[in-house]
Amino acid sequence: MKRLASVDEMNSPAFSEAMNEINEIGRRGDMRVIHATSRLWEYPFCRAVIQRHAPAGARILDIGSERSPFPFHLSGKGYRVTITDIEKKWREDWDRASRVLSVRLDQAICPAERLPFPDATFDVYLSVSVIEHTRFKEETILEAARVLKPGGLLLLTFDIYEEERGMVYPSEFGSALSMHQFDALFEKMPCFRPLDRALSWNVEAIPGFLKWHYSTKPIHRYVVGAAAFRRSGHHLKPQATMDALRLDMKMLYTYKIAAPFRRMRSRVHERVLRRVRMIKP
Repeated sequence: MKRLASVDEMNSPAFSEAMNEINEIGRRGDMRVIHATSRLWEYPFCRAVIQRHAPAGARILDIGSERSPFPFHLSGKGYRVTITDIEKKWREDWDRASRVLSVRLDQAICPAERLPFPDATFDVYLSVSVIEHTRFKEETILEAARVLKPGGLLLLTFDIYEEERGMVYPSEFGSALSMHQFDALFEKMPCFRPLDRALSWNVEAIPGFLKWHYSTKPIHRYVVGAAAFRRSGHHLKPQATMDALRLDMKMLYTYKIAAPFRRMRSRVHERVLRRVRMIKP
């Protein structure tokens, strides 16, 4: 199953009802309340797929949770949810929301490429607009395969950048995939099979969503997609010790050393631009 975000779906009664419930959780738990972002489509789409394809009381791993109300909403629906992020600063928000909403979620601080969970732990791996922020996308998907039970559900939403269709993707957002790049990534993954092989991208939805997305912020000149897969019985080859060590060193540099310098450079650049605008005649 793969799908591009659709304005018609986003404005449908079913999606609107789902977002009303999710935003109520956001308000009560002092988490994010969604008014005009692509999450208006992403969260209801993911909820519908989980309700249809995951078992009751499924154990769900949410990647890059930040201040999302969605995992708390799922926990309130009877699912066993584990929230994760690479940033420790969200723990206080998670603890407060858990107390206010009277829900219990497990927590972990970790990169998506290195998850601290045993093999075959989860029924659902949920990633809402995270993969564009990861530098090691193939390793991220392989790690998802490792922690999913056989037959488990991999559910992703993600930014899509198609330059030939006039889209622009901000470099500070990460590296978005094109539809072709996304398909190519999963063609190399025999450990996953699509929920529906017959479906192709609904490209007819692009103009309407792109127009709406741009209207929310001029920087939003790209679209959003989603895909769902089943974990097949294909066994993963164990990663060689040296390969694992190399990946750990690359992640250390990317997330702990290079990323803070990029953020600092971006802030300096913004300050310079503001000063130039102030003195411009």
